[in-house]
Amino acid sequence: MKPLTNIDKIAARFMGWMQNLGHQVINLVARFGGYRLVQDIPYGHDVRQQLDYYQSRADHTGLIRPLVLFIYGGAWEHGDKRSFRFVADSLCAMGCDVVVIDYRLYPQVRFPQMMSDVVEAGRWIAENTPAVQPVYVMGHSAGAHLGSLLCLNKALLAQAGNLAERLQGFVGMAGPYDYFPYTEDTHWDLFGPKENYPLSRTINFVRADGPPLYLLHGQDDTRVRRGHSKSLMEKTRAVGGVAMTPSSTDELLIEQRDHIVIITLNRPDRLNAISRTMLNELSVKMTEANKDPDVRCVVLTGAGKGFCAGLDLIEVGKGGIGGGGDAGNNRPRQLFDLRDAPVNVMWNMDTPIICALNGAAAGYGMDVALLCDMRVAGESSKMAAVTAKRNVVPESGGTWLLPRMIGWAKAAELYYRARVVGARESLEMGLVNIVVPDDKVLETALEWAQDVADNAPLAVQTTKRMMRMGLEQSYDTSVDQLMVHL
Repeated sequence: MKPLTNIDKIAARFMGWMQNLGHQVINLVARFGGYRLVQDIPYGHDVRQQLDYYQSRADHTGLIRPLVLFIYGGAWEHGDKRSFRFVADSLCAMGCDVVVIDYRLYPQVRFPQMMSDVVEAGRWIAENTPAVQPVYVMGHSAGAHLGSLLCLNKALLAQAGNLAERLQGFVGMAGPYDYFPYTEDTHWDLFGPKENYPLSRTINFVRADGPPLYLLHGQDDTRVRRGHSKSLMEKTRAVGGVAMTPSSTDELLIEQRDHIVIITLNRPDRLNAISRTMLNELSVKMTEANKDPDVRCVVLTGAGKGFCAGLDLIEVGKGGIGGGGDAGNNRPRQLFDLRDAPVNVMWNMDTPIICALNGAAAGYGMDVALLCDMRVAGESSKMAAVTAKRNVVPESGGTWLLPRMIGWAKAAELYYRARVVGARESLEMGLVNIVVPDDKVLETALEWAQDVADNAPLAVQTTKRMMRMGLEQSYDTSVDQLMVHL
């Protein structure tokens, strides 16, 4: 191990100064007055063992405000809680109380003492904030590393008072959860001696009964590679824990509320027409939701005024969906390769899907809506079987689904005449389950999803699988198959 040179110290100090300068610029746009702030509260005896406590003034009458413990990063060597007022301001605006901590840094202390500071800050929260407040730990980079260990290492969490009873989740941004061997010479000393190295790796502490993990990582992050978040996610799922990753694109939004995942098609300027990026990510997220034992229902909806206008034909013309190549050179099988397409993934899912039909569903978008188990439709929603007008065919399963749902004659009427069917007629045909005011679509879908989530998940998922298989079986075969498993 090389000793820390003067050049190393100067470089580290310069990097810290530049980072703080950037934070101060961001802080200029943060609000004052949206919270009550108590600064420099000691949780230990050292000057670095202090915290800032932000109490939100946001009006959320009748709701218990969650509390977020935020731990900043800085390569375990630099950082200042005052630089992160913009983080606290944003969280307070959402109705959260926030605690931002300073902690002792290297080379003043090594990793065990640094981790001890985080534990003591957690103990302060347990002893000095309302016991009814749920607590979430959030960290960035080195702070995500320290926060994840607090949440997952039971021995550390037990030292933080009753924090474990209030801990509801961990949010990690670009955390080095699987950091070994170390890439910086000083880190061999920071995390030493040798017998302490395993204690610094978050992946060594994954557990099925740990708090839910929400892991964010920049796609182009070269400082902390994305493999850290991927490794933690995979190991957590392998032991039966919960780790849902966010979408890799702004065109698809992911939100998890307890046992319900909300997936939002997010191209409102194109009425949520499906691009190649959205197509691929929708398959990935549907697959993740189906494999996650904590997810009991998926709600699929669209942003803005439309649910989904179908495949983006502009991208199809440019060779942008289902295969590469220049415009006009795509073969049909490249345009509509269904092997990993959302329609096939959705059809084979055991986790129930509810469509919050907030507007028009056309072509591919209509097929995606029909593949959901239930559809909650807004009053202005429409089903548009208009593929013939576009000189394309319902390539995504519609010709199989629709006749089975409403009968051959009605399916033929919709497809051959390229009809657009309003919400009330869709209800009469059996295309949707219920019609509600437009501003109640998502709310109602979530209520239905909660009903699903409140039931025994394996019973629900098995029922869905048996219904799906039964479409291709005789009555006797379906019943016999079920009885074999009882």
